[in-house]
Amino acid sequence: MSIDMRSLSREARFSKRVKVIELRRAGRSYVQIALQLGLSRIGVFDICKRFAAIGSAALRDAPGAGRTLTPAHELLMRRQIRDGTPDELAMPEWLWDRAAVSRLIEQRLGIVLPIRTLALYLKRCGFSASRPKIEDGMTEALPLNAWLTSRYPLVLARSKVEGGEISWPGGSRLPAESAPGQRPPAPAKALAGRARKHRRGLTMIFALTNKGQLRWTTFNAPLDAKTLLAFLRRLVRGSNKKVFLIMDDLKVHDERLVQTWLTEHEDDIEAFPLPARRAPPAG
Repeated sequence: MSIDMRSLSREARFSKRVKVIELRRAGRSYVQIALQLGLSRIGVFDICKRFAAIGSAALRDAPGAGRTLTPAHELLMRRQIRDGTPDELAMPEWLWDRAAVSRLIEQRLGIVLPIRTLALYLKRCGFSASRPKIEDGMTEALPLNAWLTSRYPLVLARSKVEGGEISWPGGSRLPAESAPGQRPPAPAKALAGRARKHRRGLTMIFALTNKGQLRWTTFNAPLDAKTLLAFLRRLVRGSNKKVFLIMDDLKVHDERLVQTWLTEHEDDIEAFPLPARRAPPAG
């Protein structure tokens, strides 16, 4: 079992990083270094990558490293993400993803969260998703299963040939910010700024890639063609690859406004509708 660097003292973490770089310079592979020092291969790779980018500064803990979010900070982070998009906060991303949230926290709070910790926060806030899977023993899933085993491999192959990226869009309701009768923590100045009136009953609209990258934004009205198009425009604008969109069987996806826009931007995005999740009619 690999060592959790967070369980070590600051001095011990520094020593481990120094040893990683020494072994790497001696020609050892990431796997060999990981086995010798009791670290994970990914952890060794990250240390070497950071050292290559910023030099000896990578041997020390990053400013704010090791700190976690207080409940007040977590609530404010959630509100900031729910109430706007990254570009509205002078950030380079057009939709939220892990990198954008990490940047927001570091810029506003001076806290650098480990990827796993950040993932846990996002999941607790409702900012997580999964793509459709083949399901056994479910009659209503038969059309979807057939599509995933026959049609989908062809789409995947095309995306690779064209240097594109598969994205699975969807939507989910976000959990309430606080339990009934609970008073949310008072805002902290660190995340204070241009804030909108708090919105309840928000829905997250997202796109999940095959590599697990989740991009999303929120809205507080029924999903219509204009809302969907606003999301798709941001998705395309923030991607440096052609988007191969695996779209669910929602009525809004078939609206003329959406289909016209997709046709006009077929060099940047192409949609592939999933079959309805119901059994075919008998006979």
